[in-house]
Amino acid sequence: TENMTEIDITDRDDVRDGDFVDADWTMKFDGKKNDEYSNRVEILMGAHQLDYLSKDMDCDAALIGKMIGDTVTVTGTVDKNYEDQDIAGKDVEIKIKIKGLSRQELPELNDAYCRDYLGFDTVKEYKESVREEILALKKESAQDLKEQLLWKQVLDNAKQLKDFPEEAMDDAIYNAKLELAEEALESDMDITEYLKMTRQMTLKEYAQEALKSQCTVDLLAKVYGLSVSDKELDDTIKEEVEQEFGSEEAYMGCNTKEDIRKRLLHNKVMEEVIKTANFENEK
Repeated sequence: TENMTEIDITDRDDVRDGDFVDADWTMKFDGKKNDEYSNRVEILMGAHQLDYLSKDMDCDAALIGKMIGDTVTVTGTVDKNYEDQDIAGKDVEIKIKIKGLSRQELPELNDAYCRDYLGFDTVKEYKESVREEILALKKESAQDLKEQLLWKQVLDNAKQLKDFPEEAMDDAIYNAKLELAEEALESDMDITEYLKMTRQMTLKEYAQEALKSQCTVDLLAKVYGLSVSDKELDDTIKEEVEQEFGSEEAYMGCNTKEDIRKRLLHNKVMEEVIKTANFENEK
């Protein structure tokens, strides 16, 4: 994370949840080493950063409890719909050599830090800016809550006539794990505990709700005649890269075009749902 202080872990050698693991990472596809996918990497345990190739691999679980100097091998099959079609559907072997461990801590908040990293002359100025931002977020959150409640009502009214296919459920569960991994880690819980505590549901229930939500979006998009053009997609990627990531490579490492398109379509559908709700309320 930007401006965090990285501290080497020297009082133990075992890998634990929340550690940053410095590792050499080698990949083979159908038995052949691929230099493009082999590198020296720093892996955050609990964030499932290495599981993007396949839903049947769990590199974090394989690393937890191992020691500095150990080499861990994880195997699986690359998802057939993976963006890089040169490796999609191939058997993959990942060898991870653990070189060292570290953790990240926030530096001391003082006037010098505010000047060097936050763009404020004093801690007092920074705290005042944060207070104003929190007030603005509270106002925005109130609107977000209204939209969430409205969407929940839409989903509650939607009737599911048959169960989702097993493959679709497997994909939804895999995506849910990736989506929730960082939130769960920040709360010092595994994903199952996190969902039970924050949403009172199981991982399967969460994945099923996500599938139902996406199906409802797709159906309403057809009803309203909505779609996301390639230009809208490209403009969104360009804007979000400039605002948050700095490079398209880093941005696309955390997003897929399909997921971005789904998000934009959901926003369009939500706008139409709100318009319809407001019209009904004015009657």
